[in-house]
Amino acid sequence: MNGRHWWSIVVSTIIAAWALAMQIPAIVLILIALMAINAILTLLAPSPQHRSRCTTFWMGLMRMAATLLLLAALSASESVLGFDAMDYSAVFFMIHELLSITEKAAILGVPIPARVRQVLITLREEHNEQQDRAEAQSNTEASR
Repeated sequence: MNGRHWWSIVVSTIIAAWALAMQIPAIVLILIALMAINAILTLLAPSPQHRSRCTTFWMGLMRMAATLLLLAALSASESVLGFDAMDYSAVFFMIHELLSITEKAAILGVPIPARVRQVLITLREEHNEQQDRAEAQSNTEASR
């Protein structure tokens, strides 16, 4: 194992110990577990965007860290917002992680039911269309 993998193990152990000490809600712990599974599958599955696994892995870790920071901010502001914003957001991110896990498992050859596969294809196409629109809008604004 190279130094980066050992570093990931150390960081995940620190996060787990911190979560236990801070009494992190169960829904966030479940999200962290799903994120860990997704990170492992990222290292195992080839990247559909033709990026290196290492690049994809580290970009994913940054996205996961940003997600957890967002949840912390939502948790801190729940009393002002007046509803369980962190819980609702955590469920959204859990669904996102489950879809990503399923997609990577399919890339690795795990049999996926036809209906689930169709939903994944539809979601991927919608995501790609949104990225294309955002890129076109960005290009339009840059050319002004």
